[in-house]
Amino acid sequence: MKRRFDRFTFSPMIRLYNNPWIAIPTIAVCFVLSWIIVHESGGTKFAHLHVVYFPVVLAAFRFRVLGGIVAGLVGMIVMGPIMPLDVLAGEPQELDNWVSRGVYLCLFGLVIGLLHDTILSHQQELFRIMNYDPVTNLPLFEAFRRKISAAAQTINDPNDQHVILNFEITTAVDIRTSFGNDACEDFIKACANRIKSILPEESYLARGGHATFLALIEHVTPQEAGRISNLIVCSLQYPVMMRSLPMRIDSRIGMVVFPDHGTQPDDLVRKSFAAMLQTPSRFSTASVFNEHDDTMRRDNLKLLADLGQAIERKEIVFYAQPKLCARTGLVRGCELLVRWKHGEEGMIPPDRFIPLAEKSRLIYDITSASIEAARTYMMATEAVLPDIDYHIAINVSGWDVTDSDFPNRLKAAFKDDMKRLPYLELEITETSVIEDLGEAKPILAELRDMGVHIAIDDFGTGFSSFSYLKDFPADTLKIDQSFVREVMQSSTDAILVRRTIELSKDLNLKSIAEGVEDKEAADWLTKQGCDMLQGYWIAKPMPLSEWPDWLKQNDPRAQA
Repeated sequence: MKRRFDRFTFSPMIRLYNNPWIAIPTIAVCFVLSWIIVHESGGTKFAHLHVVYFPVVLAAFRFRVLGGIVAGLVGMIVMGPIMPLDVLAGEPQELDNWVSRGVYLCLFGLVIGLLHDTILSHQQELFRIMNYDPVTNLPLFEAFRRKISAAAQTINDPNDQHVILNFEITTAVDIRTSFGNDACEDFIKACANRIKSILPEESYLARGGHATFLALIEHVTPQEAGRISNLIVCSLQYPVMMRSLPMRIDSRIGMVVFPDHGTQPDDLVRKSFAAMLQTPSRFSTASVFNEHDDTMRRDNLKLLADLGQAIERKEIVFYAQPKLCARTGLVRGCELLVRWKHGEEGMIPPDRFIPLAEKSRLIYDITSASIEAARTYMMATEAVLPDIDYHIAINVSGWDVTDSDFPNRLKAAFKDDMKRLPYLELEITETSVIEDLGEAKPILAELRDMGVHIAIDDFGTGFSSFSYLKDFPADTLKIDQSFVREVMQSSTDAILVRRTIELSKDLNLKSIAEGVEDKEAADWLTKQGCDMLQGYWIAKPMPLSEWPDWLKQNDPRAQA
């Protein structure tokens, strides 16, 4: 209630008082009232004269030092020669009495004026600190937000549009880490000058963060704003000299249009950041905000929040897809495929939530759940087919195999069951570790020393190279289903699959073909020397409750 009172009462009064045509009559009225109060009280002999301070203070606060001194002189006259010492007796004041009082009033007005100047100066400095960047002298976000609010009020024509451009200088992080903060700020200032030189004069440019800028261009079409952003991108392509070194400027730009994309300042800026994240590559044109992508991003955040609870509620389940020996048709194990039994959306496939989990520590929890599921399937397999050579495969991420503690986590999970550890197979996609192969290599070697098998998953879809195969400590090569499914229709796929099988044999690796969907493909793969087969022709992924029965029905060793 008090804040509302302040906002709607004092602020308008102060703004009104700033008008000199209001302030001067107000001060004059206060002098007249003070004279009447003293006069009606019997004169200066009987009255308190402090009442005259009030108009002096008002004058000093409105007109500063000069106003305080002038008001002191006026107060000296009002309470001096024209004010009797004793009104009833008609006794006038002595000269030295009212002159000394006038000097005191002038000094009082001077002090109040100086005090007001000091307060006002600090207030202006505080305002500048809070609203302007000291490096680029550009407004900060709060000032930009107020500008958007004001600009929204100027749109009267439904066809009129304003555009917000959001720039991020992605090179700034490298500059900061290489040359330090001061050099980075100089770099940011140079970028700001480049951007400002291209923007129209009536545009409003602000610094939105460490390496981001926000520009408001009023009364402009998106097409014209896109042309301006292209000019800015071209300008930023020219290097900035940093300590005699030419530094290229990598940037990305997001664009929102209002009122098309909204009118609320915070929402518009948020959407400009979302649009900026959609920029596909450096030096591209500005990316316009896309509502569908924004909704998808929000849904993913909600899904990620739900995922943490899903792990706790045991909604993450694992389905087994069998792997058969191509030559004998006997079961050689299975791959555990993760699924999420969502309470509202039903069964969610891994390609929907695993990429989200890999952006957080939840991927470690999913890996732990995979390991526990592998142990459960091992016991179920051995209950039906004891004393066979098999492997239960689980998928692990690059985060796992570059974690130096991962081998210890595996040992802890199998601490009461170490004899089963050699029956575990870890499937790793080449793309997940290609950038950190040097870090992953000793960890993978340690895992193999523990007896764990390593499989290269989805071979052929990533950055396959001979040096990669040479350095990767693996036991098995899994041929991606995108090649296997069309092997009978595409001569190119047939050649690639055949050469991959030959390569695996030459490297003493086992080969597994994924995505085997018919007998014709299975026979062809067997003829080419593929070691194991996996796909819908053999069986669809199944829950743990169906796994033992499937083994009994499809492996002759269980029937014997």
